Amino acid sequence: MIKFRPRNNILIIEKEEDQNITKGGIHRIRIDKKQASIGKVLAVGPGGTDEDGVHHPVGVKPGDRIAYDLNGQKTVQIDFEDVVMLKAEFVYGIVPA
Repeated sequence: MIKFRPRNNILIIEKEEDQNITKGGIHRIRIDKKQASIGKVLAVGPGGTDEDGVHHPVGVKPGDRIAYDLNGQKTVQIDFEDVVMLKAEFVYGIVPA
């Protein structure tokens, strides 16, 4: 478990490695590099505030599977584990289990 607590609207996620394999075991070739990726949320910041001082919480929680924009990710190593840091604005949505 990650002990790192992100600030503001930052998420810590773990990428799913087998996302280019179909349920039948066929490998898909990713042609479009700007395609969304899938990951599991490990930690969530408390959210941010706007110019009026109104607090806006992040709309995901730890344990959610999300689709996110690959351009917004930053891979870092925390506790000897490679994880992805991502702003909440790069999340497209929650993927049903």
